[in-house]
Amino acid sequence: MADNTQMIGYQKTIAANNRKIKKLEDEISELESMQRRMQSLQRQLDTSANAAFQKVSSISGKVRHGINMNFFSGLSNVLKSNKYQNAIGNIENANRKIRNKITQNKQEIQRLKKQIQNCHNMIQKIKTQAKG
Repeated sequence: MADNTQMIGYQKTIAANNRKIKKLEDEISELESMQRRMQSLQRQLDTSANAAFQKVSSISGKVRHGINMNFFSGLSNVLKSNKYQNAIGNIENANRKIRNKITQNKQEIQRLKKQIQNCHNMIQKIKTQAKG
């Protein structure tokens, strides 16, 4: 009877761990999707800033007289300003946090799978002892 109770306990642990694994895998999928969106946002920011920078450079190269060149220089600096760099840095920081969470989830999944395997081994051991 005690063996049966132990087997049921192991089976419950297996079921609970499988639910946790499913939840972690779903979270990984959501995080990977978020990471792709963040990377896309970073590419869009880079593309927009570079395109604007090229336009300013092109205009400043064509209009040399009669206009204060400091204006174009200042405009170019805005495009690569601290705010822009901070935005890119924040995106990179968010991506790093996402990668870390994905890694943590994958490690937890591996831990749970090992625990499931241990439970299967214990169930098999109980069955073998019951036969012998």
